Amino acid sequence: MRALTPLLVLAAACGTADKGTDTVDTDGDTDVGTDTFDTDAEACVSSATVSTSCALDAGTALFGTLVDGAGAPLGRGGFLVQYCRDVCLTPTCFDGNSWAFADVEPGDGSFHIKPTCADDRFADVYAPLVVDAGTQRGVDVVIPKLGAAVALPDAATEIEVVAGVHLTLGKDSLTPPPLEPKATEVAGVDATAVAAPIEGLGAGTVRAVFYLSPFDYTSSAGVAVRLDNSWSLASGAAELWVGNYNAFLDEPDTDPWQKVGTLTLDGDGKLVPGATLPRLSTLVVFEPSP
Repeated sequence: MRALTPLLVLAAACGTADKGTDTVDTDGDTDVGTDTFDTDAEACVSSATVSTSCALDAGTALFGTLVDGAGAPLGRGGFLVQYCRDVCLTPTCFDGNSWAFADVEPGDGSFHIKPTCADDRFADVYAPLVVDAGTQRGVDVVIPKLGAAVALPDAATEIEVVAGVHLTLGKDSLTPPPLEPKATEVAGVDATAVAAPIEGLGAGTVRAVFYLSPFDYTSSAGVAVRLDNSWSLASGAAELWVGNYNAFLDEPDTDPWQKVGTLTLDGDGKLVPGATLPRLSTLVVFEPSP
């Protein structure tokens, strides 16, 4: 599992909030509970039927659906859906393409959808979300597919990971999270039109959202980034932010969004933040209100 703290697992019984036994086994570690199902290549199926059967009783909750970029339903056979704060919860209901977290504690947490069918090449979706006390928040999630993978060169070289996003990377630039393999390639997708809600950056306009892969791989030296100025932004008018999945887990003193820097124009007319990326995650170009 991705979380570095013990996984609190909830039941998959729809419409209830019983603590329970259902979990996804994707890495061979020892999971809490029983009724584990396998997501290896032979049994990995991302598609699902449309369902709205995750009924909720009164209380604070987070719920929604999963679809791909074309609107086709996606289900639990190909994705691990988590809402994390100190520990990571899995849905109390996952039926067809509908999921729900019943009786969650009010406040903010890391919302993360991890693809488990590697051959399908779906992107990781990450967004910190706030669920207010007594509300039942709905989030219908579109999971786009990654663009073409780019092999990591032997020496650190600037490569275009997704159209307009240039990262300087080599084969030894990235450190994998625990239990994940060494990175050999990178990829990304422009998710601006379909991104999960981007919250917590203040008043302003989200100009672009990119999902980068491999998700949450870090770099002690930092990853240099340059962006094509597709938005005709003036120098200093916008900021670059990167997601921090572990802010609610093993890095409680950090923020779920980390500001990389204010974007200025370099000699090539590209936008640069004046600092490097600490990790690959959701990348946001944000223009604050004047």
